[in-house]
Amino acid sequence: YRSLQGIASELQRGARDYPRLIETAQRQQRDAGFVPDYLEIRNALSLRPAQLDDRQLVVLTAAHLGSTRLIDNLLVELPAQ
Repeated sequence: YRSLQGIASELQRGARDYPRLIETAQRQQRDAGFVPDYLEIRNALSLRPAQLDDRQLVVLTAAHLGSTRLIDNLLVELPAQ
């Protein structure tokens, strides 16, 4: 959840380099002992890959910790520009 919150904070501050945000969060997950399965930034309404002009996003992740697979998501509402 901490990695999702980090992405949300960066998005709300104006970051739009989605691949960099994803790589940073996956590195945090690996450093914490998780084995990332996926981490995606998507349009919250359609679940299509996020576009730069999307304002309603969802960050989705799944990762393994030992034999347990954890799944989480976080909605991110961005202000209109």
